[in-house]
Amino acid sequence: MPDAKSTGDHPFPGVPANYRKGARPTWHQRRRHRAVLRLLQGVSGKVLDFGCGYGDLAYAIAQTHSVEGVDVDPDRVAFAAHEYAPIPFSRCDPAKLPFPDQSFDIVASIVVIHFVPDPIQHLQEAHRVLRDNGYLLIACGNVQKVRNAFRYFLGRGEEPTKLWIRPEPDLRRLLKDNGFHIESDGYFYDPPWEGWKNLGDAVVGMVQQLLSVVRVRSTCNYFLILARKVPR
Repeated sequence: MPDAKSTGDHPFPGVPANYRKGARPTWHQRRRHRAVLRLLQGVSGKVLDFGCGYGDLAYAIAQTHSVEGVDVDPDRVAFAAHEYAPIPFSRCDPAKLPFPDQSFDIVASIVVIHFVPDPIQHLQEAHRVLRDNGYLLIACGNVQKVRNAFRYFLGRGEEPTKLWIRPEPDLRRLLKDNGFHIESDGYFYDPPWEGWKNLGDAVVGMVQQLLSVVRVRSTCNYFLILARKVPR
């Protein structure tokens, strides 16, 4: 099996090998895929992967659902279309999806909302292309609560964050304000040792792993919410 390093004999040599079909995924990918598929288990219909990236999640979803992927990055779309054919992938405009109203039963937006120019517009487009009573499955990063606790203890204050949207209460409020009813949720932690660069990272990481074992939700790395579209 290829590892996570890029190789030069592929049409897209700059893409890490773990995104290729049949490659060994990283532990983060495994956890992300597992969390998404768990919430999709009780929901049927056609899925739009809104912000599909390199297409690996769309391929995982395709094992149980009909799926289509869109992304603003043409290079990622080209890789996904090459690697995961015949799943359809296409480029989308940041402000507008290339689909008529009520085209999908499910929209998956997985750790995308932090990177879009307008989070509210992102939710409104998801609402527009969903059929009445369809579902939005959205995931977002969490505030680094464990790291911040150590920083407060050391008198350093909260770590700067690039999160536009915090999962609680911001995202829940935005979903309700933009025509969604929250049905269920989930979460996952990053794997052990991933991203550890120094002793501080190791201490924070070990505490997070302990919290993950005892299933503490509030300190997780990522939240997921499954919300139903409320017809207007």
